[in-house]
Amino acid sequence: MIKTAISILLLCVYGFLSAQECGLKGQSMGILSQENLDDWEYAGCSQFLGSISIESLSNEGSRVSDLSALESLEYIGGDLVILGNDALSDLAFLKGLKHVGGDLIIQGNTSLTLIRLDSLEYVGKDLVISENKSLVHLDGGDYLSKIGALHIRSNKNLKTLIGFTALEKLNGDFAIHGNSELDSCASFAQVDSIHGSIQFTGNLEIKDLHLLNSVRYVKDIISVFNMQQLVSLTAFNSLETHEADIAFNLLPALQKLDVIQGLKYMKGDISANSIYLIPELDFGNSLEKIDGNISVRVNQELVRLKGFTKLKTIVGNLDISHNPKLEQISGFDALENIEGKLRMLKNDALKTLDNLEAHSN
Repeated sequence: MIKTAISILLLCVYGFLSAQECGLKGQSMGILSQENLDDWEYAGCSQFLGSISIESLSNEGSRVSDLSALESLEYIGGDLVILGNDALSDLAFLKGLKHVGGDLIIQGNTSLTLIRLDSLEYVGKDLVISENKSLVHLDGGDYLSKIGALHIRSNKNLKTLIGFTALEKLNGDFAIHGNSELDSCASFAQVDSIHGSIQFTGNLEIKDLHLLNSVRYVKDIISVFNMQQLVSLTAFNSLETHEADIAFNLLPALQKLDVIQGLKYMKGDISANSIYLIPELDFGNSLEKIDGNISVRVNQELVRLKGFTKLKTIVGNLDISHNPKLEQISGFDALENIEGKLRMLKNDALKTLDNLEAHSN
């Protein structure tokens, strides 16, 4: 009797574990049609140990349109790729997903309007959301703390990007670009380190942007470029050192720029060019040395250039040119050496170089 009870118990435990865990490490499961998914042998599984690719192919059956068979999944050991499914309008199955061991790629799903990553805690490699032309709303959730790279790109109707409130570290690039209708963006306020570049470009409708203001380390270039409606930018004020270029260029509507106020050492170039409406530029009073160039060019409404009061050495050029309304340059009080050239051209309203006078020859 006791042996029978134990045997039944063991069978129940085995069955429970089997239902929880399925697939093999290194296995790649391709779902190429709705029929493939309807016949999926692992229905009810919560932990799939391999990778899953969902890609509708016309010669394999009807287009994938219903992913409810995957709603039990909480863990995927490898990649999750959802690619080119034009009949797929709903990714509700993602609401319970907590762990993706490899890449999470959602790309080219033309009917998809909403993505919510409510429960996601971990992505081992890159998170890529791109070319989903009907996507309007993206919510990164409140639990994801660490990923590889983040690419949110070319979702041409994406309007709101929220969430990612727990994200602290990226082991690759931070790239949000080419989302031409994006008008509201998460601040990514908890991000401390990015082991790649920052590229925030071509998101044409954003007017007020607070971005990555707590980040203390960025490995590669920082670029905010071609933001046609951007009026106010606050970003990157916790950086103290940086060893690549920082560029704020082609921001024609910008009127307030509050950036890099804590930067003390820079190895690379700083540029603020083609910011047409800004009346004042202030790069703070922390920078002491730059191994690179400083460029402030083609800012039509710029009247005052401030900051750089502790800057002693520019190992490169200082180019302040083609700013027709520039009247005042304050700062540069401690500047001892410009190892490159001082270029001051076409600043028609500028009457005196103040502290730069000693470096003009």
